[in-house]
Amino acid sequence: MAGLVAGLIVSCKPAQVESTLTLTSSDKETVAVGGGEVTITFSTNTNWRASTTSSDWARVKPAQGEAGDQTVTVTVAENGTTDERTATVNIATTDGKKVSVAITQAAANTMGISKTSYEIGAEGGTIDVLVTTNMTFKVESKVDWITAPTKAIPDVTSTLTVAPNTEISSREGEVVFSAEGQEPVTVTVSQAAFEPLLAIEGETVLPKEGGEFRFTVQSNCEWMVVLDVPEELEEVYINAERAGDEIVLEIQENEAVGARQFTLGVTATDYEGIYAAVEIRQDGIADVAFNVGLLEMGFSTEEDVNQRMRLAYVDGKLLASTQDQVVVVNPETGAKEGEFPVGDAPHLSIVNDDAGHAIFAGQYAEGEEITLFSTASASTAPELALSLGTAGAGTTANFRVRGDIAGKAFITAMNAAGPSNPAKILMAEIEGGKLKGEAQYIDAPLPGMWSPYFGVVMPVGPSLADGLLYTGYAGDKNLYHSGDATAWSSIIDLQNVGNDCCNTLDVVTMGGKTYVAIGVGAYFSWSNTRLEIYDITNPSAAEQILSLGAPLRRADYTNAYASADVLMLPAEDGKSLTVFFAELGRDSLAKVVVPIK
Repeated sequence: MAGLVAGLIVSCKPAQVESTLTLTSSDKETVAVGGGEVTITFSTNTNWRASTTSSDWARVKPAQGEAGDQTVTVTVAENGTTDERTATVNIATTDGKKVSVAITQAAANTMGISKTSYEIGAEGGTIDVLVTTNMTFKVESKVDWITAPTKAIPDVTSTLTVAPNTEISSREGEVVFSAEGQEPVTVTVSQAAFEPLLAIEGETVLPKEGGEFRFTVQSNCEWMVVLDVPEELEEVYINAERAGDEIVLEIQENEAVGARQFTLGVTATDYEGIYAAVEIRQDGIADVAFNVGLLEMGFSTEEDVNQRMRLAYVDGKLLASTQDQVVVVNPETGAKEGEFPVGDAPHLSIVNDDAGHAIFAGQYAEGEEITLFSTASASTAPELALSLGTAGAGTTANFRVRGDIAGKAFITAMNAAGPSNPAKILMAEIEGGKLKGEAQYIDAPLPGMWSPYFGVVMPVGPSLADGLLYTGYAGDKNLYHSGDATAWSSIIDLQNVGNDCCNTLDVVTMGGKTYVAIGVGAYFSWSNTRLEIYDITNPSAAEQILSLGAPLRRADYTNAYASADVLMLPAEDGKSLTVFFAELGRDSLAKVVVPIK
C-alpha cells in the first residue's frame, strides 16, 4: 500500500496557468513636436518584454519585467523634420501574447525656399518656386508686374507669373514668402530689357517702269513709315504707306538715264532712336558707272588710220589697247592700274572669247601669216595660240571671237583693199584649239571701204550655224544679219547722221536671249557718237534696249577718228548687262550698266 502511494506522488504534475496581458492605458498616444514622455500601463501574470519600432527617436524603459501591474515610459525626442512621424511600442509575454501602442508625433513648423533668385526674358512667362514647408504660407509680390498666388499644404510649388517687359531697360522685382512664426524669405526676379526689332524685307532694286511694290516689316513694336527722298526727286511721285505688316511703295516710271535712289525706313513710335531703313534704287534707262579720260592713261590722239582703240576683259580686269600700248584698267573704277606685258604679241586687235581668254592679233597684209596669241591672265604676256594661214589680198584686221579659242570657236575679221574693191569677211572655225580646214574669205554685204577698221563682223555663237552680224562705215550703215554667210538682211536701221563710224560690235547670250551692243564712233567732229543695245533673239524682230549718246561724249572731238570699241558682259543673275565703251575721238572710256527685264 505504501508503494502504491509513493507511485502516485511521483506521477502527479501541477496544472499549467494561462498567461494574461491587459493594456490598462490608451493604445494611441500623441506627442508634441518638441518631444516628451508617454506612460503606458498594463497588467500581466507572467514575465514580459517591451520594444519600439523607432528606437532612434522613441525609447521605452524598462524593456522587461515580471508579472503584476506594470508601467513603462516612452521617451520621445524632438521632431526636427517637416513630416509627422509614428512609432509603435510592443509589449509581449514570454508565450507570445502582445499589446501595441501607436505614438504619433507632430511635424516641425518650417518653411524653406529652394532658390531665391531667378532670371527671365523680356517676353515674360512663369517661374515655379519650390517651397519646402508643412505650413500654410503667404506669397506677396512687391511689384505690379509679378503675380504671385498663395499656395498651401500640400501644394508646395508656387507659380509666379511675370508680365512682358516693354521697357528698353532691365528690371528687378521681389516676392516675399512668409508663414506664422517663420522668418520671411525674399525671392528676387530679374527680367531682361525689351529689345525693339525693326527690319524691312523686299526687293531694293526696282525696274525703271516703276509701279507698286510691297515690303514686309518684321517688328515687335509699333512703327510708322519714314520716306526720305532727296531734293532732286521731290517732283517725282514716290509714295509709301503702311498696310498691316507691309509697306506699299508706289513710284512712277524713271525715264532718265541714271538711277533714282532714296531711303525707305520705319521708326518705332514708342521708342526713341529705334529705326531701320533700306536704300531703294530704281533703274534708269542705264547707269553710267564711270566715264574717264583715255588721254590721262597715255593714249595718243594723232590722226592715224592705225590708231585703233580696242577692249578685252580677262582675269577680272579690263584691257584697253591701241597700236602703242595695252593698259590694265580697274573695271569698277576706270582707273589705270598699269601696263600690260604684251611681249611679242601683236595688239592692233584685242578681244576676248567666251572662255576667259584675251586674244591678241595684228593687221595682216596679203601673204602674211595670220597669228593669234592668247592669255587667261591680266599680268602674263600672251603666247601663240594658233595660225589661220596666210592673209588674202588687201589688209585683214579687226578680229572677233565667240566660243573657246582653246576648244571650239568661230573667228571673224574684216578685209579691205580700198573703197573701189569689195569688202571681205574672214571666217575660221576652230575645233580642239586648232584650225578646222582652211580660213575662208567671203564678200561682205556692204561696198568696199578704206580700212578693215571701218567695218566689223561678229559671230553670234561658236559656229557659223549661229549666224553672223555685220556693219561698217560704208553704204547705208545698217546692221546686217546672216544665218549662213550667204544671204544677208538688214535687221536694224542705225539712223546714222554725219560721219559716224559703225566699226564695233559685241554679242552675249543671257537668260536664253541674245543681245548685241553697237559702238558708234566718231569719224569727224560732227559725228553722232553713241552706244546702242538690241535684243536680237529673233533677228527679224530686233528690239532696242538702249540708245545712249550725250553721256558718252566726254570731250570735244580729238581727231582720233574711227577709234571706238565696245565690250559687253552679262550679269550672273541675268538682270543686267555691263557694257564698256571706248571712244578715243571723245577721250572717253565709259562703263554703262543696263538693266534688263
